[in-house]
Amino acid sequence: MNQFFEFIIENYLLSALWVFILILIIFSILKEKMRKDLIESPKAVELINKEEAIPLDVRTKEEFERGHITGSLNISIADLKQKLFKGLEKDKKRPIIIISANGMSSTEIQKLLIANNFENTFILKDGINSWKNSNLPLISKEKNKQKNKNTKNKN
Repeated sequence: MNQFFEFIIENYLLSALWVFILILIIFSILKEKMRKDLIESPKAVELINKEEAIPLDVRTKEEFERGHITGSLNISIADLKQKLFKGLEKDKKRPIIIISANGMSSTEIQKLLIANNFENTFILKDGINSWKNSNLPLISKEKNKQKNKNTKNKN
C-alpha cells in the first residue's frame, strides 16, 4: 500500500489526470441515464400507440426502404438542416421520436427541431438498431413488393 501512495505522490500529474478522466466517465454515464428524452424501443412503442407519436426516420432513403417503423416519416438530415420539415409543421405539439441508424446524429436533429418550436421530441436510443434488437417489426419496400405480388397472384 505504501508503494501505491509513493507512486501517486511521485506521479501526481498522471494521477490527477487519471482521476479527472474517471470523473468525466462517471459524469457522462450519469448524464445519459438521467436524460428523459432518450427512450428505449418499448417506450417508443407506447408513445406511438398511446400518444400518436410520429416516428421521424432521418436515415437515407435507401436505408429507410430496407426497413422502417410502421408510419414513419422519412426526412433526411440535409432537408431538416435546410428547415424542410415536409409535413411536420402541423404536428408541432405531437410527440416526435427521432430515429437514426444508431442514435449518433439524433441529438443534433433534436436541437434543430426544438429551435423550430417542436415541443415534444424524443430520441430512440441506439436508433433503428435498438428496434431491430428488440425484435420489433419493420416494413421494407421489398416486403411490400412481395406482398403485392402475392395478392395479385391470388386474384
